[in-house]
Amino acid sequence: MSSLLFDLDETLIDREETMRLFLTNQYPRFKESIKATKDEFVRSVLHHQKNGYENKHTAYQLACVELFGCEQIADELFNDFKDKYGFEAVLFDGAKETLDDLFQKYSLGIVTNGRARCQNAKIDFVGIRHFFKAIKISEEFGSKKPEPSIFEACLNELGSLANSCICIGDNPDNDLQPARELGMKVIWVRNTNFSTPKEVDGIIDSISDIQEAIQRIETLKNA
Repeated sequence: MSSLLFDLDETLIDREETMRLFLTNQYPRFKESIKATKDEFVRSVLHHQKNGYENKHTAYQLACVELFGCEQIADELFNDFKDKYGFEAVLFDGAKETLDDLFQKYSLGIVTNGRARCQNAKIDFVGIRHFFKAIKISEEFGSKKPEPSIFEACLNELGSLANSCICIGDNPDNDLQPARELGMKVIWVRNTNFSTPKEVDGIIDSISDIQEAIQRIETLKNA
């Protein structure tokens, strides 16, 4: 294998902890308008944003209705989110050290869905941009996963063929299935949001475990 293609959120970035940190820091900016405690506010928005899969504006609306019976400040909270979210991202434990090791041997790429400003802010805040030869963000690219074109563009920039690349991600439908259909090997990062996919080449519990999974794939390929 010559290249590795990573998803960002819930693969390298801890999305829930990143959102929890943001909400904790957002609360004081709106304390006078939020008629709830900080813990109640954080808990409610986290619950309604469904680990990142619910529209954030909708999540704020639902949280506001739950906490104080109306959507009065949902727009303000959402605009603040769009302006500031991503600048205090949380990287999974061991991710930077693992990327540093992998960087010595492979060409690394990222394919992620999301707003360019937010995703770029996360990448820069946690200090991992220099590891990656190619970074494709859906808003910048104009197409989002699971569309194959965004994967193909990342492979092209890496100068890699699909059959010499491993894709690593948490979402079987958005990350792994399209990569596999293009000819890549795929590694699933285990999580509670999705059932265990049937067609994968490796399963890991955290990004720190990835080197053993890659070694098994390479051993089987060379056998």
